[in-house]
Amino acid sequence: MRERGLCSFMIKDFHFCPFCGTALISRELEGLIRRCCSACDFVHFKNPLPSAAGVVIRDGSVLLIKRGIEPGKGHWSLPSGFIEEGETPGEGCIREVREETGLETTVIKLLDVFHVTSNFYGEVLVIVYLLEEIGGDLQAGTDAEDVRFFHKNDMPFLHVRGFTNVVTEILPHLDD
Repeated sequence: MRERGLCSFMIKDFHFCPFCGTALISRELEGLIRRCCSACDFVHFKNPLPSAAGVVIRDGSVLLIKRGIEPGKGHWSLPSGFIEEGETPGEGCIREVREETGLETTVIKLLDVFHVTSNFYGEVLVIVYLLEEIGGDLQAGTDAEDVRFFHKNDMPFLHVRGFTNVVTEILPHLDD
């Protein structure tokens, strides 16, 4: 069984079968070269890591965090993070927003799904939700140096292009 928390760059050199220990071989399968076990037919599929991000609007302003850890330390971002085992994407989004901002939220709707390639984590699938604030106290949490709401005229640079695209799409619809 794979240890939790390993970054994809650590998994790229997967050389042995996690079930029987046999050395993996490379072969074409479903149009791609994949690492496979010749003894038990295990196939190492390299799938993107699932993550979720939340868009919270208050008085026409968008909630952002200043990242306190890499990747993107010191840069502004939507509250986001990886979906944990046993969570739905919406539940992961709500948890990440609570951990990073102190706010309690509920999912209103899905806004976007996009793919990014990170030098830090490898391939990441990002699922973005519009959330409604329902409680909590705004405060920087576990992965954040700072947290605040930004009016559309004061929006800082966001370190993930997909986040910029989502926020840019929402900004014209915010009340002044």
